[in-house]
Amino acid sequence: MLRSPRKSWAHYDRHSVVEDLHFQRGVLSIRFAGPSIGEREAGIIGAELKEAFEALGRDIDTVLLDFSDIRGMSSLMVGVLGELRLRLRAARARAILCGVAPSIEGLVQAVGSDRRFRLARTDDEVAALRAA
Repeated sequence: MLRSPRKSWAHYDRHSVVEDLHFQRGVLSIRFAGPSIGEREAGIIGAELKEAFEALGRDIDTVLLDFSDIRGMSSLMVGVLGELRLRLRAARARAILCGVAPSIEGLVQAVGSDRRFRLARTDDEVAALRAA
């Protein structure tokens, strides 16, 4: 489980937005609860990511975002992903986005893709990116 110097991250019902969140061996893994990420959920996710980076900082090598249960996403979440990209650069970390449905792939790609921000379409791609 995520080790944080903070007393609690439970100042809201995280489980209504995030199905699973854990940190292990440099990888912060987040699986979102579906079926969509609206403005409220995007705000909660943004706060969660900010707190994770504040608590773990450079211990984070990779952020694995699992969108498997998500079929819709607000444009506010694109902003959250943009902020994540800046945090990744500062921490010299990278993100792997997996399980991205065709219905939201265009929004995710709007953030852009580079060596710090990758879209993986299969489990094999996720494994290869994690190993790289």
